Amino acid sequence: MFANTKKQCLYQHSVAIAYASLAILKKISSQLDQESDNLYKINKNVLFFAALFHDLGKIDNHFQNFVNKPKKMDEENGSHIDPNIIHTINNEKITFNEYIRHNELSYVLFNAIFDPEKLIELFSNTANFDNTSYLIYWHHAKIIREKKLKNLVYICF
Repeated sequence: MFANTKKQCLYQHSVAIAYASLAILKKISSQLDQESDNLYKINKNVLFFAALFHDLGKIDNHFQNFVNKPKKMDEENGSHIDPNIIHTINNEKITFNEYIRHNELSYVLFNAIFDPEKLIELFSNTANFDNTSYLIYWHHAKIIREKKLKNLVYICF
């Protein structure tokens, strides 16, 4: 499974981002006042889990098909994503703009897989679990769609 069109392995990408995030947090917290060690301890699990699972939605078959197809770069917007590409899902034609993004699917899967009450030791409280979910969802800018997704669960599963 790939994380991007450069064929970077999804697992390697996720683990690298998780450890790089911790290194950045450690560097930032070490440059702060005496509470920096506390800042690191409180946030390291939130950040590590968010970084580790931020691209979980890329396990989607449609995403994997997309990264495996040859792309043509759009010189005008610097993107290789054509918003008018039509996918057929469950015999329904939808464009790229109508399809669930990997960060949205990552959020859904993270919350479906993990029970915040069982992870209380890692997160110290359920608010930190919510913060992790928030970071997973918002690791990309909000998608502006012309029309709402019909049914997120229908598209995901």
